[in-house]
Amino acid sequence: MEGTNRITGIIVDLWREYKEIQGYSKIQIQESGSSDLSTDEVRTRLQDITDDELGESNKKGYTALLKSLFPAFHESSCDAVPHHYKNVDLNCQLPLDFDPTAKKVAPGMSALSVAIRSGNVKSVPTFMTRPGSIAIQSADHNGNTALHYCVLSYSKTSFQKLFPLYKPLEWKEMRNSRKMNPLDVCVAEIEMKRQTTGKEKSLEYLEYMREEMERSSA
Repeated sequence: MEGTNRITGIIVDLWREYKEIQGYSKIQIQESGSSDLSTDEVRTRLQDITDDELGESNKKGYTALLKSLFPAFHESSCDAVPHHYKNVDLNCQLPLDFDPTAKKVAPGMSALSVAIRSGNVKSVPTFMTRPGSIAIQSADHNGNTALHYCVLSYSKTSFQKLFPLYKPLEWKEMRNSRKMNPLDVCVAEIEMKRQTTGKEKSLEYLEYMREEMERSSA
């Protein structure tokens, strides 16, 4: 994975350094004093990055925020860096020509949807700090919104933070390309899970989300 402008290049370099540290022996970790990159070190590397650069898309259409939300990056401390800047565009989206075969993500997905779908739950509260500025109805090319992805990812934690931002009539009208709103998707996922075994926890989360949406729309 490569960075194709200055800031995404730095993020990739930080990620590689993090992966190298993860391969350290216990003695090397003791000598370095940490098994992760320090927040201060990460911030120092990015201290001269401008707001314009943070919002700039690289040649593949990624902003720094979008790139940092992918699974390869969010396991390290470097994923939180773009969130510390107040002027980052939290509504940026994956380009429409993004690889449609990419696992879990789709063209047009918002940064919030990418975070949820990628399992980067710890970043979701960052978006909630500016709730009035977040396009919570933003949909990808399949018509799925962040709320759809809470259901599809069985993310109860993300759902609890996001659902209160919607009015009942808003989310009920958010239908994807299959004409399904988040509740419809939830019911379908529950039926599918009931036919399988070993998914008790995800079924529990889905049932919780279904109950909350039904209660809200009653």
